[in-house]
Amino acid sequence: MAAGDFEAADQHLKAAIQLNPNYGEARYNLAIILANQGKTDEAISQLGRAVEVEPGRQEFRTQLEAVRGLKSTR
Repeated sequence: MAAGDFEAADQHLKAAIQLNPNYGEARYNLAIILANQGKTDEAISQLGRAVEVEPGRQEFRTQLEAVRGLKSTR
C-alpha cells in the first residue's frame, strides 16, 4: 500500500470514529494502519478502545497483544 493510501484510509477511519466513537471495527482497522506505520503507541491506544467497546471480539484482543509485543521488541 502506498503512503497516500494509508493517509486516505487513516482520514476516513478517523472520520468514522468521530461520527461513532464506539465503532470498534474502525478503531481496529485504524490501529492496523498505525502499526504498519510504526506508530505502536497510537495503535495500542486504538486497539485498547476497540476492546473496550466490543469486548467479545477476540481478534481485537489478539491484535492488541501482537502490537504490544512489537513495541517491546523495539
